[in-house]
Amino acid sequence: MSIRLLNWTFNKSSKPRQIEDPVFGKLRLVEAKNPSESYWRGCGRFGPTGSEVSYEIESGQAAPSESHRTFYRDIEARYSELLGLVAPLLESECAAQMAACDVFFSQLSFRRETLCIPGSESMEWSLVFSCVQWDDALFTVHVKDWQPTGKISVMD
Repeated sequence: MSIRLLNWTFNKSSKPRQIEDPVFGKLRLVEAKNPSESYWRGCGRFGPTGSEVSYEIESGQAAPSESHRTFYRDIEARYSELLGLVAPLLESECAAQMAACDVFFSQLSFRRETLCIPGSESMEWSLVFSCVQWDDALFTVHVKDWQPTGKISVMD
């Protein structure tokens, strides 16, 4: 995620390209030096929780397609199942990170921050969460198909 932010910082055009998508709403193109690494960013209400979520949609400079919208609807439909698979991994990783800093909480709560929706050819994607008890860290859970890979990236 930080590489994307750096790409955007150094390669942004003078006027960002924006579109209105029927599912994702207002999206802004985040341009990368390599156009195929560009992606669309926006935010909206996530149906299963009713809360705000950010989207990062991998589609290069092309607008999101119907396959991106279908994938997002599938995430919404399968969110309870996904959360059940992801929650233990998040709790374990967050507890380990906190223990390394001599911080301990008996109960951890997470907020879903970003859904990274893959390009139409890929089924590798990610969910980004923050921890309520440790609000300056983000935990990216990597998923392949509909199963967490076990890899969690931490950005603090």
